[in-house]
Amino acid sequence: MTTFDQIVPALTEMLRDQREALSRIGPLIVNRDLNGRVRLIVNEEVQSNPELMKHIRALTRQMAERLGRHTFPSDQAVLFDAHIDAIREELPGFTLEGLDNIWVVDRLVTESNWAAISPVAGGAPRVVFFFPQGRGWTLDSHGGISLGARPGRISCPGA
Repeated sequence: MTTFDQIVPALTEMLRDQREALSRIGPLIVNRDLNGRVRLIVNEEVQSNPELMKHIRALTRQMAERLGRHTFPSDQAVLFDAHIDAIREELPGFTLEGLDNIWVVDRLVTESNWAAISPVAGGAPRVVFFFPQGRGWTLDSHGGISLGARPGRISCPGA
């Protein structure tokens, strides 16, 4: 059984074995979702080429056999996108060792638009600390602290 930490090494080995076929397919993204399951994302032009689709299907079957629950069923393991190069530039990821045309990203895949995930926010504009007596401190984004219902700036050691 393959564990989460073995997914990338196993994929690297499988993809190296398919290096010649993958060079004809073009850029490829390996998308690992929050559950550790992987999918391939390829250029949508590949869909219209039966020979390339034959290689993709063989690879997804091999992924299903080798990775088990860490991949989607072979008929759901590929997403097609017209702007794969733009996606590679926008998403943080890494290339697999020795496979420069293959990019790995860790993202949550949704069926509507898998790439539409908001960037991480810069920080919380306000933090509230509550106490058992019902009073609390409020720390705003400018470093001001309010106690209970009496807003005002006070100094607080270490704040």
